[in-house]
Amino acid sequence: MLLLKSVVTLPAAQILSTGTLFPIIPQITNGPIRYYDWSPSINLDCNNCPSPIATIKKDICYSLEAENIYGCKGSDTFCIKVDRKSTRLNSSHITISYAVF
Repeated sequence: MLLLKSVVTLPAAQILSTGTLFPIIPQITNGPIRYYDWSPSINLDCNNCPSPIATIKKDICYSLEAENIYGCKGSDTFCIKVDRKSTRLNSSHITISYAVF
């Protein structure tokens, strides 16, 4: 019996705004997959599912190791950077309102 290594391909690097919910959808060959291990699990809605949703809070890199039913493993890593332009406050657009009684 020929056992084939699982091939895991994650998305290309992303630049996203803080607070974005980003579904991470890997491309995997030579399944079926019996085990998923996402790390770190910081800001992921699950760390052992096929496609977690990341809540973007800061720059981070995620790795996935997947194992198929034959025990063959594959892995990949990708990074997310926070778009600093979209998260920076522009002081010319801040309005302060108050009432005097």
